[in-house]
Amino acid sequence: MNIMPGVTPYGGIGIIGSGRVASALGLALADLSAAPQLGDVSVDIVEEYRPLSYAALCHGANHLVTLIAGSCEALAAAGVNDSASLLAPLARAALENSLAKGMAGLSGPLLRGDEESIAGHIAALRKGYPPPLPPYQAMGLATLDALQRFYGKKDPSPWQAMLEKRPMTTLLLAGATGLVGTKALALSLADKRVTKVVAPTRRPLAPHPKLINPIVEANSLPLAADWWAVDGGLCAIGTTRAKTPSAAAYRAIDFDYPLAIARRLREGGATRFALTSSMGANARSPFRYSRIKGELEDAVAGLGFPSLTIVRPGFIGGERNEHRPVEHGLGSFLRIANPFLPSIARISPARTIASILVDAAIGSTIGSHCVTAADIAHLAPIRNS
Repeated sequence: MNIMPGVTPYGGIGIIGSGRVASALGLALADLSAAPQLGDVSVDIVEEYRPLSYAALCHGANHLVTLIAGSCEALAAAGVNDSASLLAPLARAALENSLAKGMAGLSGPLLRGDEESIAGHIAALRKGYPPPLPPYQAMGLATLDALQRFYGKKDPSPWQAMLEKRPMTTLLLAGATGLVGTKALALSLADKRVTKVVAPTRRPLAPHPKLINPIVEANSLPLAADWWAVDGGLCAIGTTRAKTPSAAAYRAIDFDYPLAIARRLREGGATRFALTSSMGANARSPFRYSRIKGELEDAVAGLGFPSLTIVRPGFIGGERNEHRPVEHGLGSFLRIANPFLPSIARISPARTIASILVDAAIGSTIGSHCVTAADIAHLAPIRNS
């Protein structure tokens, strides 16, 4: 069987052909112009071991792309404008050393036994740019294992536990007493990924080992408190025009208070934020409700959360503690008509919204994400099962 480097259908460089195994592979996402430079370096290999050779080449070449890309993204998050140029000399030297010397070409904190540096790297990634943290930990463990084999050591490294430790999440939930917020609180407290939930409220909540429940007033948030330092936040604050007829009070609840919380969370180092907005939110809407929701979305987006999820539900379904006859009647009608309505017009179950918010605050990917009422309708059967 003959296989050698070539241009893949995706424009990158991979393995083509059959029969012999190539040992000179480029990066899987390299430019097309690099293809002629790869050469035809091939070796004979027993057919039985062909899958193993494929796995080895994929691990050494394709996974290198993920490693380099993640490092460049983390450098960019640290404010480096040309991250590739900064990383390139070090990466090239490491590649040449590893090809020439194997594990004898390793350098860095694991080889030196620099526990302080390793702990600092983990903390910095967790706070500043979390996506490369799992690969960092996995590669660290793989490096320790390779070092132990290389030097013939059998005792586990004292840094193994540090690298194996999975990052847990601390959350702050704003609006924990509302329809969506109560369900988000229950889901957060039950989630094994969460170690602590901060839920500031005006009235005390039922105690829970994971729960920190500061008693606060909306117009006097204790911004200097230490409980603002969390990994992620979610906001389920909202009111209605019928409940809050004053325009000033309405804006304070639906705009000022959520924005103040989001801003303080970002200042405290939170990297993920999930916001309950509304279908039709638009800062230029002629309707006050939709306009304020849109203005809040824009303002929160400007705070610079690495991961921001905005959830835009339609009519929120669920049992409320307070009596709202108009909403009760509309909800009854929508429940009957639900099977015949387009997804965007269906009820948005409070539990589904809460589940989306919690998952986003715990581990949403980098970037801005918008979950529409139609998305919620499609997710409802799964999230509520």
